[in-house]
Amino acid sequence: MFTTVTRKVKNLKPIERYRFKTTEHYWERRYQQGQLGGTEGAFDAIADFKSRFLNNFVKENDVKSVIDFGCGDGCFLCYCRFPEYTGYEVSQSALRDCQEYFFLKYPQWQFFDYRDYDGRQAELALSLDVIDYLVEDHTYIKHMRDLFAAATRYVIIYSSDIDNVHNDDVEGVHVRQRKFTDWIADNVKDFVLKERFDGQFNKSLNPNDFFVYERVAGVVQR
Repeated sequence: MFTTVTRKVKNLKPIERYRFKTTEHYWERRYQQGQLGGTEGAFDAIADFKSRFLNNFVKENDVKSVIDFGCGDGCFLCYCRFPEYTGYEVSQSALRDCQEYFFLKYPQWQFFDYRDYDGRQAELALSLDVIDYLVEDHTYIKHMRDLFAAATRYVIIYSSDIDNVHNDDVEGVHVRQRKFTDWIADNVKDFVLKERFDGQFNKSLNPNDFFVYERVAGVVQR
């Protein structure tokens, strides 16, 4: 995988300009052209910070199973140590990369097309660097609903938490930052924000923090 990453980095080139269609189309096209999901956070100091936080959380809370909505091409997963893992992805190209690389390395890990998500659950559900790239409202809402429905104990989100629509240039149309904590407060009753951990990086370069939600005992989502 790291050899593949190195090759991709050396061949990085701007995605040719085009009219944005959908979030799903954008990411499939990006991975298909040999681009990384994003150099920042995929295999650098941010990835090291993120993986250490997640690995420690899984160990300290005795988490047995993890489900991840938006696993990308697997570059970041090389840093992770999860017991049982299920990743969902909309890009077929990225999905194939994960399936091929992790098949023998971690046979207890599985990867599926997000369009085939069938309500599977795990103790911990993840949304890492995903929310800011869900441009369409219906795509964003589905992601949030599936995320919390899939978790039996915890939800961890790594994202910014501000409203900011980038719609003034072609290069930014695939980005839409959202204040997702407001949506959760209004729509999720069976989870509570346990802690918010500072991302520890320059906010002008990476505004993301970790948000840890825990299921509330005895409360049923309506």
